[in-house]
Amino acid sequence: MDAVPLQIVAAGPAHVSGIVEIERACPESSTVVLTAGEALREAMSRGHGVAVAIRAAAVLGWAWWHTEDDRAGETTGVIVRVAVAPASRRRGIGAALVAHAASALRDAGCARLRARVPGDDPGARAMLERAGFHIRAVEMEAP
Repeated sequence: MDAVPLQIVAAGPAHVSGIVEIERACPESSTVVLTAGEALREAMSRGHGVAVAIRAAAVLGWAWWHTEDDRAGETTGVIVRVAVAPASRRRGIGAALVAHAASALRDAGCARLRARVPGDDPGARAMLERAGFHIRAVEMEAP
């Protein structure tokens, strides 16, 4: 067990480099990496939620979310990204970040939550299913 407790806090400019490092370790290409964090800074400036999981000032994981209004006027919360540093995976950090984002979105009045998951990540799908999410649609892409 780690002696220093995990904290989940709102991300700020000082956390962006840690987030970019986590994204560099992910197998799929990342807009955050491709823009050297600028896409994330832009999202934060537009009011998107971004939180980091930190322990002893080290960024171990992060989450990004926002809200969308649908045609019926219902507000839906969208968890855009949750990622955890490879050395910190399978320790509940991703689940804690999902719970944090879901709580923030429900507090913002969202009646429904949606999460985006890479198609080749069964671990992320299983974690989200444990958090109460279920597959509603499958989006496919061709080169």
